[in-house]
Amino acid sequence: NAICFLSFNSRPGSTLRLAWREAAAYHAHGIVDPVERAKASVRMLELMAETSAARPGAWRDIVTEMVDAVHAKGIRWVGHDDFGPVFEPFHFHEVAEAAARHGMQYLSDACHFDSQPYELGDPAREILQDLEQRDLLLREQYFDFLELRPFRQILLCRSGVALRRPIDIAGLRQMSFSSAADETGAAADGQVVVSNPLTGSRSEVGELSRAILRQLRAAWPCSMPFAQVLPAQPDRDEIALRLERLWACALIEAHAVAQRCGRGTEERPVVWHLARLEAADGTTVTTRIHSQCIVDDVTRDLLRLLDGSRSRSELIARF
Repeated sequence: NAICFLSFNSRPGSTLRLAWREAAAYHAHGIVDPVERAKASVRMLELMAETSAARPGAWRDIVTEMVDAVHAKGIRWVGHDDFGPVFEPFHFHEVAEAAARHGMQYLSDACHFDSQPYELGDPAREILQDLEQRDLLLREQYFDFLELRPFRQILLCRSGVALRRPIDIAGLRQMSFSSAADETGAAADGQVVVSNPLTGSRSEVGELSRAILRQLRAAWPCSMPFAQVLPAQPDRDEIALRLERLWACALIEAHAVAQRCGRGTEERPVVWHLARLEAADGTTVTTRIHSQCIVDDVTRDLLRLLDGSRSRSELIARF
């Protein structure tokens, strides 16, 4: 009963990206080195954003958002996909039908937040709710039509496995949770506004959710098991329900495997192997929380040495 992770560019939303993909391919034609080709492609995208800046509208917003994402996440984030040699989007129903032919069925989105229609108005939400009661696959396809989702990350399992929908919050008791969200303001009704810098999500929360977020933020970047989340709160079902809601709006992350990170106090510091490899190759490194950061040359040199074999005094002496 294994679970399969599948990501793909989805229609119709991904077709909006063809405009800059085709322009970038033309601009970078003849460049052999993949890194230089990606850089040239990004320069073309930046030029398109600059020329559209004086013309308000949907296109300006789309291309500007893409440029911002590239700057924040790095060229590698788009180099293999938007500016890579292969770009073939599919409709969700095509993927679901292909999976069925191979004995698999749609389980859920890999990211809980991606399945929530928060950006849609009430009429569209009502349509999706009605479709979900009739046929979940139909609901997913119409969700793509209505929100123009350009990219899907889904989970598949074997056909014939009985699925329980909606989420059984009792299962959350076996998980751990983390959050980088901070309070950013006050709402008129006494609630507080909370924003998660990792996901860009922003929401208003009440006192109980606020207490949960404060506790998780204090433990960040480590995760906290369910049993340790407000342990003095007797109604554990209510805690599970609040955690599910916070997870659904991307203010927290849920982990089947605990997220363990260093506190920076170890005598012989260690960074994970992938970061050391990336530091040896370039200036973009991946963190244990699946984000990327740009490092300077001194930090690159330091990262390559953090394999646990050197004490803090030895590292200080090197610099």
